[in-house]
Amino acid sequence: MLGTGAALAAAGITCTDAHLTAPVRAGAGLQFAIAPSFESLPAGAPSIDLSKIRGVLVGLNGDSVVVDALFQGDSAVLVFKVSFTGQEGVFQLSLTAYDTSGQVAFSGIDTVRVTPGENATVQPTHPLQYSAPDAAVTTLHVVPSVVQLKAGQSGNLAVTGTNAAGQPIAPIRVGWTSRDPAVVAVDANGLATAGPFEGVTWIVARTAMNVADSARVSVHAPVDSVSIAPGTATVIRGDSVRLAASLLDAGHHPITNRQPAWSSSAPAIATVSDSGWVTGVSLGAATITALSEGKSATASVTVVSPVDSVRLSPSPLSFTALTARQQLTATAVPRAGVAAARVAGLAVHWQTSDSRVVAVDTAGVATATGNGGAVITATIDGVTGSVAVVVAQVPVALHVSPRSWYLQALRETYAFAVNAVDAKGQPVTAPVFAWASLDPTVASVDQHGMATALSNGQARLVVSSGLLADTASLLVRQRAVLFSASVAPSTLDIGQTAQISAAVLDANDQPVAGSVIAFASLTPAIVSVSASGTVAALSGGAGLIAARTTGFADQTVHVTVNGPPGGLVLNLTTAEKLPHGTQQFSVVAGNPGPYIWSVNGIDGGNSVYGTVDASGFYTAPAAVP
Repeated sequence: MLGTGAALAAAGITCTDAHLTAPVRAGAGLQFAIAPSFESLPAGAPSIDLSKIRGVLVGLNGDSVVVDALFQGDSAVLVFKVSFTGQEGVFQLSLTAYDTSGQVAFSGIDTVRVTPGENATVQPTHPLQYSAPDAAVTTLHVVPSVVQLKAGQSGNLAVTGTNAAGQPIAPIRVGWTSRDPAVVAVDANGLATAGPFEGVTWIVARTAMNVADSARVSVHAPVDSVSIAPGTATVIRGDSVRLAASLLDAGHHPITNRQPAWSSSAPAIATVSDSGWVTGVSLGAATITALSEGKSATASVTVVSPVDSVRLSPSPLSFTALTARQQLTATAVPRAGVAAARVAGLAVHWQTSDSRVVAVDTAGVATATGNGGAVITATIDGVTGSVAVVVAQVPVALHVSPRSWYLQALRETYAFAVNAVDAKGQPVTAPVFAWASLDPTVASVDQHGMATALSNGQARLVVSSGLLADTASLLVRQRAVLFSASVAPSTLDIGQTAQISAAVLDANDQPVAGSVIAFASLTPAIVSVSASGTVAALSGGAGLIAARTTGFADQTVHVTVNGPPGGLVLNLTTAEKLPHGTQQFSVVAGNPGPYIWSVNGIDGGNSVYGTVDASGFYTAPAAVP
């Protein structure tokens, strides 16, 4: 067998025993060997198995010698025996090499010169040329030109060719090579065998004359794994992002001639096309799956709003009065690269963290409802912005209720109420108040607004908080609810006195100022009574005294007088006087008169004992009797 390329060039026809050991005379016979050379075939050309070589040696006189030799492996021996005269023999040598099918493979004509002596090997000047019938091929086609094999599968390739005239030539000897034997291997007969992994390569057929063609052979290996890049993705609602799925065989070789089936776990949130384009539909998360030949991979996709943030103004927000209102404005800030028009006009949803502090309506109007802190949130397309709200009422006025009141008993109390109001007239909770009475003799007031009546009159009460103040008026006017009268002691001797205790009282048993009480004795012969209520016992018996005041029935006071009826009691029982001295005597108890005064039984007295007038005025005599 002759190899291709350098191997074929190195192959030759050698002589193993044709040499002379002694000089040959002219005309004597000579034996020698021919070692022809072969032209080099291009890389990838076919390997040619040679069976024999024929050499025809023709002398100048026309004599010829024909010798055949069989190839043993890559070599054959042509041994010639010739005779010539002179110092050199010149011969024409024709060499023809046949392949194993008996067809001519190489041929050539050359001139050899032989000299007497040792001619072990004669080397022709020109190498043998490839001269098989397919040497005329100028156009070659591999059939089929495109082949797809499953992993491990085999398929036959063949060639067709034509000469320069376009005439078909067959058979055509070619050499088969694979550009990547790991993907597809090919044997000398054009049998292509796919490897275990996905890939594409070209199988090249090449003639000995370097005419070539190739077939594209792809290997369809089963999918062993699927991956998606990126594994996580964020897409703006309304936009799309491309996911790339990579299919690999068991050897981690990419499979590019197949596409996976794409699906979304939540098409209402994100859809996916057959080529892996994911489109955001609504805010949320979805799982995208790529499936091929039972193998799959997933990617997590989050659909976000084109709104990057929400800005609220004014911010921060504070109120000093309840029911005060403030219009809030929410502005959607687009994400980087998003046109402002895409976020304009999106609906705003308002919410408060504590409606007891601040309320907000659907138009973004905030209303203060109570003191404290809260947060108002505006949501646009799932993105929120917030503003801190503080409600701290500031009082602007104080209001006392009632503005005026009256009390009808001393020590009676009344609690005034006071409200601090803000700029909207709403009560301010838990302010600190200070109370004072401008007329403390009439009424007092404690720090809780509790007023106490002390005396009849008009009192002005003042309440203050900081720089704010208000006043109330309190009228104290006692109303009599009880009239009572009593005397102690209630039993007297003639001439003794007792005091009547009479009082007009209000509801708290306090004397009603300015009340007028009059007294009258209903038994003037037994007792008398003064305007101030002093009772004098005049004579023995049961005395009655009436106490009178406006608005009440008379109160009757009972006095018992010990002694005889009609007895009189003087203010003095004894008196010592100098001559011409005087003394006023009076009846302090007993019959109210009129009386007859006497001295020592003498009505009006005399000069010896002294005189006494009708009023009881006594004048001593000039000399002691």
